[in-house]
Amino acid sequence: MSRSQWTTKLKVTRLLDDLGVMYIEGGWPGSNPKDATYFERVRELELKHAKIAAFSMTCRVGGDPADDANIRALLDAQTPVVTVVGKTSLLHVRDVLRTTPERKPAHYPREPGLSQGAGPRSDL
Repeated sequence: MSRSQWTTKLKVTRLLDDLGVMYIEGGWPGSNPKDATYFERVRELELKHAKIAAFSMTCRVGGDPADDANIRALLDAQTPVVTVVGKTSLLHVRDVLRTTPERKPAHYPREPGLSQGAGPRSDL
């Protein structure tokens, strides 16, 4: 992310906070190493209303959440709120993830540091 991109994103964050927006989804820290700059800099802002959320997917099928790079990047963003998206449609579970409905949801409550009371707020 170039300097102008993350500075613009910080300006938009400030404007949304000034409008009273309660939650701002700041991006997916695991998608691009340069996005970490935004999450580092946004911690320096003194926000009046907003809580910053980082976005990610659940860990890969067959992987261990404790070893997943995207989950690690999500936690490293140090946001008070995280947004974790998981595929639940039977079509996606079978045809995209190539697993069974019983296997994929087993990851959702095991994402490290994302359960209630442990680290950032997570509504799984």
